[in-house]
Formats: sequence, structure tokens, C-alpha cells
Amino acid sequence: MGPVQPPQRKGRMPQYSKNNLVELQNKFDELECKGVFRKPEDVGISVEYINPSFLVKKASGGFRLVTAFADVGRYSKPQPSLMPDVDSTLRTIAQWKYIIKSDLTSAFYQIPLAKDSMKYCGVATPYRGVRVYTRCAMGMPGSETALEELMCRIVGDFLQKGCVAKLADDLFCGGNTPEELLYNWECVLQSLQKSGICLSPSKTVICPKSITILGWIWSQGSISASTHRVATLASCPVPDTVRGLRSFIGAYKMLSRVIPNCSNLIAPLEEKISGMKSADKIIWSDMLREHFEFAQKSLSSRKSHHAT
Repeated sequence: MGPVQPPQRKGRMPQYSKNNLVELQNKFDELECKGVFRKPEDVGISVEYINPSFLVKKASGGFRLVTAFADVGRYSKPQPSLMPDVDSTLRTIAQWKYIIKSDLTSAFYQIPLAKDSMKYCGVATPYRGVRVYTRCAMGMPGSETALEELMCRIVGDFLQKGCVAKLADDLFCGGNTPEELLYNWECVLQSLQKSGICLSPSKTVICPKSITILGWIWSQGSISASTHRVATLASCPVPDTVRGLRSFIGAYKMLSRVIPNCSNLIAPLEEKISGMKSADKIIWSDMLREHFEFAQKSLSSRKSHHAT
């Protein structure tokens, strides 16, 4: 925490129906059984801050419990960390002929929370009183950097060798032969086991012919742009506002590694909106419209693959 402590606050409960309140309590009970929550007296602390919790629908069905740490986060000073660079990570993955993709099971819940921090991570359950987090959680200040630091300690040697790459809780292991991949994967699993870190079996994919990674398609030693992403940009209408054009430019730059002269193509568009506010309307001249359409046409003639 920073020099200013967060003020104490009363617990708040979302305005749910009885059924949803029961569901919320069930989620608390489920996570308490897994050791994510504990009673304050059981860990020897006094709760100083209560954070509101909610139910969020999952795309696969059912609900997950989410706690909002935004208010207490304004008073915290989490440890900084060097987050992974997406471009260099993709370049590492692209060169492998064989790959295994997996991710950590409930990654944040595998990281213990320091006892000094627990008193700021209190929650109010609908029916069974106050509990405290004993593990990190999504949205908790410092949880992302803690996960990044933890994974660097566990697989740092493999990252240096270039046989492992990671993005948040996603883990990739590669090799140029099946035997090399097997050896690398065994070493990674042994390192994870020593640290007590678990992977998700259902999300582990071994030696796929191709796989989508951050909107890019990996296929046996090369990375190509997703046809869906390219088609969306190539067919989108001319945006009316600065916000819309900035979104187009940002998405266009994401494909810069497979678009020759990308910076030159969008330079006139960037110059047009320089210094303008997001809500400002754009007056499209014939010349500016030609630059926009030419940038779109360049997508269809791009290099389809980028191999390292």
C-alpha cells in the first residue's frame, strides 16, 4: 500500500434476487473449500476494507464470482514488473515446427496472498459474514505482475533457451522435432511440478497442425494473419469520427509485420487526426478517402505469411 491508507467502508451487496444471492453464496462457499477464501479469525487478521463482489455470466454457461478492487487499488503501489512483449513472443513461437499449448488452471488462485495484504481484500458474503482472500484474484492490484514474476522464476531458463513462450496464463512449448518437443515439455512439467503449479488438461493441445494465437495463425514454423481480421479491416466502412479512424489505424498497425510499407500507408490518416478529439467528426476529402481505400486494398495484396 502507498503512504495513504484506504478509508474503512461498509460492505455492499448487489441488488440480486433471492436465487442469485444463493448462487453468489454458493460461489463463495465453493472457493472457500478450495482455500481461496478464509474466515478472518482463521488467518489472524482484522479486515480493514470490504470489496464488493458480483456474479458474471460465463460464455460457456453458469457464473463466475468477480470482486471489484478498483477503489482499494487507488491506494496501492504494486511491485512493477517487465511484462512480455507480444511481438517478440510471436516471433519465438513462429519458428517452432512443433508446439504444445496449455494454460494454468485458475492461474491467479495458485498465487498465495501476503498476510499483510489480506486485510485490504475482505469481502462480504450474502449470508455467512465476512471472508478474506488468501490467494490472488483477477483484477486485484499487482496480480498480473505477480503472475508474470512467478512464471519467470519457474520457466525463466526455458524462456532464455527459446523453447518456451508465455502470454499471461497461456504457456507455449516448442521444438523443431517431436523428440526435441517431448524433451522440452518434460523439463517444463518437472519445473512446474516442483513449484506446485497446475496446468489445465482440457486446454492443453499437443502438436496441432495450426493454432490461433492472439489473432494470428501458427502453422508449422510460420505465422500468418487471421483471414477474419484482415477481411474485417478490408471491408469496414469509412469511419465518421476520429475515434473510429484511430481504431482502424490501431488494428492496421497490428498487421504491420505482414503489410509492406505499413507506416507510409497510414501516415496520411494519422496526420489528418493529429491533435483532434476522439468525438470530432472527420471531413473526408477525395484525396483522404483515396488514401483510406488504398490502405484497405493493400491488405488483399499483403504477404500471407511471416516466418522467422
